[in-house]
Amino acid sequence: AALPAAPVKRLDNLFFIEEPTNMSVVEKGTATFIAKIGGDPIPSVKWMKGKWRQITPGGRISIEHKGQDAKLEIREVIKSDSGLYRCIASNKHGEIECGAEMTVTKKEEVGQIGDVRKGLKNSLLQVRVQAVKMSASGLCISNPLSCQTLEFHYQKLITRQVSSNIHY
Repeated sequence: AALPAAPVKRLDNLFFIEEPTNMSVVEKGTATFIAKIGGDPIPSVKWMKGKWRQITPGGRISIEHKGQDAKLEIREVIKSDSGLYRCIASNKHGEIECGAEMTVTKKEEVGQIGDVRKGLKNSLLQVRVQAVKMSASGLCISNPLSCQTLEFHYQKLITRQVSSNIHY
């Protein structure tokens, strides 16, 4: 079986000045593919995803073609947007194409912010409890049993107070 022919990237009167580049975009981010195309007459441009699907503007997708500049923008990207994007330019002399891969990565920040808040809440609680232990240390030396009871009551009180002071 013969290998498929590589896409044509240049003809005498039709050529890429700049090709789109591979990219990695975080979920919910924006992906922008830019190609610069030269030719006489001025070529028409279409964008494809994979081998067969032509991309049309609307919703999260906008397509612009002004002079030599062709731009495909995909907003609020999702995992299934990953793949090969091809720019195809054509005029009366023929058709040329180039492509770039987009990888959509999972957004981690949401979990990290929650973890930071949780960590902050826990460390604030520990600081308050340490302060209670220090202020009650005189009582602990003379009566260890009353120290444990006092620490338990303060810890319950502080837990309630810290929980009501932290806003999400």
